[in-house]
Amino acid sequence: MDISRIFYPVKQFWRCEIEELRTTINKTESQLRHFIGEDIELLGLKELKQLERQLKTGAERIRSKKKRAISEHVSLLKSKLSDLQKENARLQKRLNELPDATNVSSRIPEANECDAFHQRR
Repeated sequence: MDISRIFYPVKQFWRCEIEELRTTINKTESQLRHFIGEDIELLGLKELKQLERQLKTGAERIRSKKKRAISEHVSLLKSKLSDLQKENARLQKRLNELPDATNVSSRIPEANECDAFHQRR
């Protein structure tokens, strides 16, 4: 029994598989070059129109995703602003409830006083 006869069909299968993968890789690399505007000189009108449609669809998807991301970010920032405003109101109320609240607020250094302090250091 010749072992090479047994493995010949398996070997052929993998050769065909490898060749199909190489063809797919080459086709994909060519499409990627076309998407970035390279190697389009040999494309016909039909292929150029198809490429343009694909790029337009891709750009629309990107814009849509970008708009959603911006909208989510704006919502997050509005939520943070609301939280900060609530915290500010809560702290302001606490400050006003302190005994001798007028003296407390006068003891809080102004920004220019803090700057002067840090410059002396």
